[in-house]
Amino acid sequence: MEKLQFDCGVRTFRVNGGESLRFNPADPNLYARLQSAGERLADIQKEMGGDDVPKMLWEADKKLKGLLCEVFPGNDMEKLFAGVNLLAPTKSGKTVFENFMEALEPILTAGAEECAKRIVGESNA
Repeated sequence: MEKLQFDCGVRTFRVNGGESLRFNPADPNLYARLQSAGERLADIQKEMGGDDVPKMLWEADKKLKGLLCEVFPGNDMEKLFAGVNLLAPTKSGKTVFENFMEALEPILTAGAEECAKRIVGESNA
């Protein structure tokens, strides 16, 4: 079988010394998926409540990991987070989810800027 190899911009990030997260930070589809996930995140927050707190946290974790799988397709979020609930508190006082998104922020910002420069450059050509 012949091989076809080319640069598709995918980068790999080892998360907390464990599993790897793979995505292209400059992919415009990534930002569309992030926007969609952000809108749905509000729905998940509204659904949180009720008397069975452990069950509610478990269900919210599944939904959050599902959203992240949609944003970063091809990645297994259950493995990436080693089974830890994304709503678990950490020493920083934030949840695992908040810490993860905060760690991604500079990567996503740089990727969005690269994407925007490319789009603007192409429209000026």
